[in-house]
Amino acid sequence: LVHAWSWQQANLQPGYCAERAHDVLERIREIDADASNSHLLLQCYDWVLEAYSKSAGSWQKARDIFQQMKDLSDQLENPTLPDAQSYSNVILACSKSGERGSAQIANDLLLEIVDKHAKGLLPPGNEPELIAFNGVISAWSRMGRTDKAESALWLMDDLRGECKKLVPDVLSYNSVLHSHV
Repeated sequence: LVHAWSWQQANLQPGYCAERAHDVLERIREIDADASNSHLLLQCYDWVLEAYSKSAGSWQKARDIFQQMKDLSDQLENPTLPDAQSYSNVILACSKSGERGSAQIANDLLLEIVDKHAKGLLPPGNEPELIAFNGVISAWSRMGRTDKAESALWLMDDLRGECKKLVPDVLSYNSVLHSHV
């Protein structure tokens, strides 16, 4: 049910499905108060993050959900979440908002995942994603911060040797160009 709401978010009014997914997550947390199904609960958190990433204006809620997810993950042995996609979802939620401070939070989360990747702390097969970098570049670009947008692009370029899928695309470059306008 949480997953279904997260998938529908892009098709309905902003925030509606994300809020419904969040409500279902809260009910699951109440039922599973001792977190005996922690890995399933982490997946539900991830789906709620996905819904918030598709909904403008929900970056603070996405950030709170992400922190709860990280707190639960810290209690587990060998957690598989949050992964690169989890980070990408919360970064996208922050980058879409355009509110004061959201670009910096998206940037900080990007640096956090890059650091986790460098230290080998991400689940196997995970690496920072292009969509996360593009979200940060776009956020800085909309704020008129060419220096920050370019820094994120250069960081992506620096990581290309170890992250084979991380190749700047048209959106990466156009966002940096847009910051000059």
